[in-house]
Amino acid sequence: MNFKCQNPQVWFVDKNNGWLGCWKSGFNTNTIIFFSTNGGETWDTSLKVWKYTEGISLFSDIYFYNKKYGWLLDWGLGLLWRTTDSGKTWSSSQCGYGAGMLGKLSFVDSLYGWIAYLDGYIDKTTDGGETFIHLVKPDFSIPDSLREIYRDVFFVNRNLGWVVGRLGGNLLIKKTTDGGLSWANFVNSNLSGTPKAVFFIDSINGWAVGTKGLVLKTTDGGENWERDNLSLNEALTLWDIRFLNSNVGYIVGEGKWGNEYYGLILRTDDGGKTWLRQYSPVKDYCTSICIVDSLTAWITGSYTLIKTTDGGYLFPSAVSGEESLKENEMIAQPFPDEFWITFDDDFKEATLLLFNSLGELLFQREIRLSEIDKKYCVEAKYFPSGMYFLVVRSNQKTKVHKLILLR
Repeated sequence: MNFKCQNPQVWFVDKNNGWLGCWKSGFNTNTIIFFSTNGGETWDTSLKVWKYTEGISLFSDIYFYNKKYGWLLDWGLGLLWRTTDSGKTWSSSQCGYGAGMLGKLSFVDSLYGWIAYLDGYIDKTTDGGETFIHLVKPDFSIPDSLREIYRDVFFVNRNLGWVVGRLGGNLLIKKTTDGGLSWANFVNSNLSGTPKAVFFIDSINGWAVGTKGLVLKTTDGGENWERDNLSLNEALTLWDIRFLNSNVGYIVGEGKWGNEYYGLILRTDDGGKTWLRQYSPVKDYCTSICIVDSLTAWITGSYTLIKTTDGGYLFPSAVSGEESLKENEMIAQPFPDEFWITFDDDFKEATLLLFNSLGELLFQREIRLSEIDKKYCVEAKYFPSGMYFLVVRSNQKTKVHKLILLR
């Protein structure tokens, strides 16, 4: 689903009920929220629109504790909007230190919540967002290059939580065991990248992801962190990480293949021991995840919202749009290290996707075909023996080439 608004983020509390927040720019910049009761088949747009009044309304983050209680952070106006009736009515309160403070929020129940801001504030509420106290305030007498900045916050209960960001040029992870009254800092100057998101499965097992393909893991509650090498050399930024339970989790972000960017999606079914790359129809980047169950998940991206109901594992169907497709092809064996795919005349632009037999996406490439050159070379010299599926997609057609490689 494509939206003509920016920074979409979604939260579903079950298979059916979910909310989508975003902001629409123009002469008047508005924050918009959508609501669905049928798993995203249709969206109600009548709930609320925060229009330009005395400032620019810019949506930042959304979270619902259950069907009734939810919050939406408006960093343009410096407000936290809250609902206690599934979004039918909303009230607001001032948070942070005024307008223009980008932040992320975390609630553990209908009353206790925290907001961490890029500017260096950490706020806390114990009454569902009606009032806030400043737990951490930045020292503006210190140069910007030496101050703490915060990118995300996550609490597992009313006492235990973490905030990620940077301290000057160093990676920073803060931990509290008393609800934010005091904090212990984990600072590392040897790890490259800035954390963008943090998530804990329980009180001891957690993850942080960020720029330069950063993936950190802790198994002792954040006392020590180790970098997980996923060999994501082409990944520019990982924007979000979420787990359903101790086994099933997703990472989303921005990847690069050649000179082209795409939305990166990774899934694990073994608690992060292995991550499989999945097919992504999102161009540019993916920004946030909401996991409903082991098969159902939502991902937002650049002006885009996508949903999976099969865990993201099944490669695209060979039937799409028109019925005038040729039969799927099996390339004769043994095929050479390089082989050519020939396209029909009506293929002008196409997406190439290569999957292995486990459903793992090995590469994704956007190509443009000239009127004369209707062929594309696929290199297979680096692939081991096995079965592969090369999916060729355009706006109107999908073709699947079944490859059996024997070394």
